[in-house]
Amino acid sequence: MGNNIRKMRKSLGLSQSEFALKTNVHQTAVSQWETGRTNPDMSQAIQIAEIFGVSTDYILGRAEDTVTTSKTEPNDEDIRFALFGEVGDISDAAYEEIKRMAPVILEMERKKREQK
Repeated sequence: MGNNIRKMRKSLGLSQSEFALKTNVHQTAVSQWETGRTNPDMSQAIQIAEIFGVSTDYILGRAEDTVTTSKTEPNDEDIRFALFGEVGDISDAAYEEIKRMAPVILEMERKKREQK
């Protein structure tokens, strides 16, 4: 975990003191995280991940890539790929019909769950 924090901090060109200010901790806490003497608590790990734009799994050392925690809305291309994969060869009209029907289907599913 400490190596990931150090690597990301340095990639942003921040000193330990500057990073400490961003995370509302003392510089010694950053030093201890980076050397592995202590670990940030969960709320600190989430804050660190948000500062660096990486996943908490990356900060915690459970993932090797830096998949971001960004919560951007998917665009139409993302949605088409998620629904239809590489092919995605549906007409624009068919895709619009699917988007129009999605809320109806979700409402039907919600009602089914309520009846159980």
